[in-house]
Amino acid sequence: MIQHLVRLIASAVLVFALAPPFETVVNGDFLYTDGSAPVTIPAGTRVTQARLTGSCAETATFTWQGGTSSARPDQLALIDHLPRGIPMTVTVGNDWAAFGSMCTGWSLILGYESGEPRDRPSLALGLTTDGLPVRPGAAVPITIDVTNTGADLDLREVTVSQLGGTACAPAPIGDLAPGAHAPASCTVTAGQADFAVTLKVTGTAADGTTATIAATTAIRVIHPDLSVTITPKADPVGPAAPIAFTVTVSNDSTDTKLTDLVVTTPDTPCAAPPTTLEPGARSTYECQVTPPGGAGTHTTTVTATGTADDRKPVGSTASATVHIDAPKPALRITKTSDTPKTTAGGLVTFTVEIENTGNVPLTVEVTDASAPDCGISVPAPGLAIGGHRQQSCTVTPAVIGTLSNVATFTARGPGATGEPLTGTSETVEVAVDPPASTTSGASESSSGASSPAPEDSGGQGGALASTGFSVADPVLAGFGLLLSGSLLCLASRRR
Repeated sequence: MIQHLVRLIASAVLVFALAPPFETVVNGDFLYTDGSAPVTIPAGTRVTQARLTGSCAETATFTWQGGTSSARPDQLALIDHLPRGIPMTVTVGNDWAAFGSMCTGWSLILGYESGEPRDRPSLALGLTTDGLPVRPGAAVPITIDVTNTGADLDLREVTVSQLGGTACAPAPIGDLAPGAHAPASCTVTAGQADFAVTLKVTGTAADGTTATIAATTAIRVIHPDLSVTITPKADPVGPAAPIAFTVTVSNDSTDTKLTDLVVTTPDTPCAAPPTTLEPGARSTYECQVTPPGGAGTHTTTVTATGTADDRKPVGSTASATVHIDAPKPALRITKTSDTPKTTAGGLVTFTVEIENTGNVPLTVEVTDASAPDCGISVPAPGLAIGGHRQQSCTVTPAVIGTLSNVATFTARGPGATGEPLTGTSETVEVAVDPPASTTSGASESSSGASSPAPEDSGGQGGALASTGFSVADPVLAGFGLLLSGSLLCLASRRR
């Protein structure tokens, strides 16, 4: 009798040791909350699963008789240290309660059961997406994989139903043999914010016991937003002037970076190589475009394209139009002298200055007949718009009176045909006086030389050029000496 009792006890211990853990809900259900209210489990039940999902850093606290436990939802793991398979006596309202300061974007799933432990069916459920974020309004396919993990129990009427989150309605699976897999799928439409899909799978064994399991998949929603602007630095511009632009590319999204971001344009100087912009970042650069020429308008169009976190492109296009003036060649020329008055044989300094006051570069030739050294030559590519050029020179006037001086220019724009642009400076006048004399005789001689000499009888007109020596001077000196000698002789005789 004692040996038979020992055999019974040993058999009971072996059966108990081989009994599966309480990982699957039997004769029970799941409780789901998105944080809008606490959840409670009826008294006398066993908690078999507890899973937190979401991205918040809040904590949920679970309380039962004899202890408490806390876990963060962002751990995304089973709360393994909750009591399993143990009848619970609650502390509040005769109900076991789970309270948490739950924030938007996470959920709590609790599995519970009642009844005594026994062989039971079990299920496994997997929910997957492609793992990439999606954009608002996108269709998101969800792949569902259901497995009958029971050792030897067939499951009938296996169904997948919505437990929480965004609606997802896959087709019924039907019967599942032990170890068999059944695929299913559903498609949900993304809203404006991140969301989750929570599904529950239920199957019934031949003895009427049920197996239930739940799973959640979270889906991130992004809002790619790319903008590009192009702004001219001047409008209008001259017909030969380059057009300068400022280009700004902005990642206006707050939740996705943009990679492989490039700017393309038919005006290649305004293109930009690949770069990466973090959310809220921008890139600005400047470029110059040379218009084809002629009056009218020129439009530059830029297109920015990049790749968001969902590996799909995002783009933006902008254009700017600049007006191009007709060619208007113009040149200002001035001539000055710092010597308003001089004498014959002296030096006079002249300065010639030119300025391109038009809207095209000019090739220029400046000539000055009376002051050749004051000429200016500007070959191609020419004098730039607004450019200056200056030349100084000296002249020795030989004519007494007024020295008048003027400079003349000839100019052409790039590719210009027909008559060139011409003009002259204002006339500069310098007074030229006779040279200053050192003696009165010299002055008289100079004065006499200034009058024309009468023609001689031989018909040869004009006077001999003065050498600066007068014959009258030694004659008068000799006469003076003779007179002095005569007076001395007369005085000697009277003595």
